[in-house]
Amino acid sequence: MWAGLMAALSRLVGTRVGQWVLAGLAFLGLNLVTQEFVVGPMLNYVQTSLAGAPGDLVALMGYLRIDQYVTIVMSAYATAASGKALKLRKKAA
Repeated sequence: MWAGLMAALSRLVGTRVGQWVLAGLAFLGLNLVTQEFVVGPMLNYVQTSLAGAPGDLVALMGYLRIDQYVTIVMSAYATAASGKALKLRKKAA
């Protein structure tokens, strides 16, 4: 059973559709890892840094949605760095 399943998967990976599926899974995996291990701890650090800030400043930052901006920018940088690391790893292999 396992041999048949592995043979089918190896044939799927060799096709164009299989490459698209693998690229999609790699993309989803990168996003999951960056959200869990990079962006989450960075946001916690920013939140603890702003714990002693005046209320007016925190309210203004909330009104301008700076927290969403910081999350988007940090996610983009973390995903780009992870993607570059994955590409470097592919070239080395």
